[in-house]
Amino acid sequence: MSKKLICLIDVQNDFIDGALRNTDAISVVPNIVSYLEENLNNAYVVATYDTHHENYMETQEGKNLPVPHCILNTDGHKMNNSVKEVFNKYPYKKEILKYTFGASPKDWQNIIDELLTKEDFNKEIELLGFCTDICVVSNALMIKALYPELKVSVVENLCAGVTKEKHNATIEVMKSCQIYIK
Repeated sequence: MSKKLICLIDVQNDFIDGALRNTDAISVVPNIVSYLEENLNNAYVVATYDTHHENYMETQEGKNLPVPHCILNTDGHKMNNSVKEVFNKYPYKKEILKYTFGASPKDWQNIIDELLTKEDFNKEIELLGFCTDICVVSNALMIKALYPELKVSVVENLCAGVTKEKHNATIEVMKSCQIYIK
């Protein structure tokens, strides 16, 4: 059976019901859990973690978004428990700590290049998670730039933006950049 790569982008407590609480994200979590359960046997999975440190407020991001969040070794940094329970069932799973909106190109290359050596990888990459208009789009565009011939998709109803308007606008931008929207 061929397998795709599912990328869980920042499905962390602080983006759901923590420091940057989002009612759209809260409503999406059960659907993410169901989706992961449905794809358990036909996907590889990678999770990214927005990762900050105690000095967050001194950083450029902290000055532009003055809400400490996803501080390493806090509950807000952890993956949502319901999602983590299913994530842990996947035989192939990787985790990436990222220190800005997108994971490093090297992190994506290491994982995707490894999958490209597997006969059952169908060269399809799906992204879902939070926030559509910041981290999801950053990672989708980076992966597409690194691997322009792979099918890169975003599962629209398994994402949430900072606002519904920003989510919708970002979906349109991704369509323009040949990211498939499911």
